Amino acid sequence: MAFKGGLSKSAVKKLGEQLKQFVANHSKTAVKPYFENLLAEHFPDRKHSVEISEDGEKLRIYYPSVLEKKSGRYLAANVLIEFGGRNITEPNEQHIVRPDVAEVLTELEFPEASVTVLAMARSFWEKATLIHVECNRAEFKASAERLSRHWYDMSCLHKSGKAFAAIADRALLADVIKYKKLFYNASYANYDDCVASSLKLIPGSAFIDALEKDFQQMLESGMFYGTPSFDEIIKDVRELEALINIGGAVAPINKEAHDDKSHEADRSSVFLIDQS
Repeated sequence: MAFKGGLSKSAVKKLGEQLKQFVANHSKTAVKPYFENLLAEHFPDRKHSVEISEDGEKLRIYYPSVLEKKSGRYLAANVLIEFGGRNITEPNEQHIVRPDVAEVLTELEFPEASVTVLAMARSFWEKATLIHVECNRAEFKASAERLSRHWYDMSCLHKSGKAFAAIADRALLADVIKYKKLFYNASYANYDDCVASSLKLIPGSAFIDALEKDFQQMLESGMFYGTPSFDEIIKDVRELEALINIGGAVAPINKEAHDDKSHEADRSSVFLIDQS
């Protein structure tokens, strides 16, 4: 099997290993010290720490929080930053990030940042295919801990009306599938079903019960507020499943045209995406 540029599958694998090693070295020798120095400079009297995973792809910044006792394990007092060379950065969008409290304390000036994030349409298909894989597991995970948020996100996209534009972009779905087959494949994934009007977003009853328990624990920890009920979420996602599959099979994409278009974006963009 050959890939663009004449690279064999073994060559792609070798490049992947080299990329992982680069990420690990750079994260440990440059990124981690950068955050440690920054925290020490701006918060010299505060208790904080920085930890990085062995592979260098996950960095956690721990900080003191007034919510720690109430939030439990779902809202831990740390920020997780993920790196890696396997994630796609296009298409992307610019968004302003502001603290929620800024809407309440309007007399104060809070910092804000313009960040480059994955476009909503790609995030939608990344989420949809992730859920599809979870639904196809022969045996579900021992617990659904932190998984219900994916169904919650899909429900929010449906209620906002933003899911419809993503559903219409079948070429993007095909591209997501092509990419996941290469980097996130599994024997039970059944990715081809996603482009054959058989994408699955609703699991069996046993897993739904586990998801509901996980969702309730997230609510109690304060992760969501003003949220729909779990039954509403499942109803919304069930509607999305039907809308996606009604669209019919995805036509093969023009690979060269799609590749040319993808190079138009700035490949130096930084973003975060959860593949867990």
